[in-house]
Amino acid sequence: MYFNDDFKEQFWRMYHEENLLPQEILLWLGVDFDMLGRKRVEGIVQNLKKKYAGGIAEDRRKKRQTDLARERQVSKLRAEVEYLRQENEFLKKIVSAGKEAKR
Repeated sequence: MYFNDDFKEQFWRMYHEENLLPQEILLWLGVDFDMLGRKRVEGIVQNLKKKYAGGIAEDRRKKRQTDLARERQVSKLRAEVEYLRQENEFLKKIVSAGKEAKR
């Protein structure tokens, strides 16, 4: 069973801000505590403590910075592809002009 980011954020808010026990949170979110088991629930709490050590806003900021870096990289690569297309067309015209001059 995997938990999405919304579930994790809700769980963390309820655990950290409302001081609820993990069993109570899972019950509230509709997940059977007994199905997961104590060790798995403890693991979830530990992972969320690591993930949200700087807070949920910090996690979102890191994700946004990563997304912006990817967007910049994609933009740079698109510009490079466009430049290479133009260069290719220019070289085709030179070759074509050279063939015309030989006739």
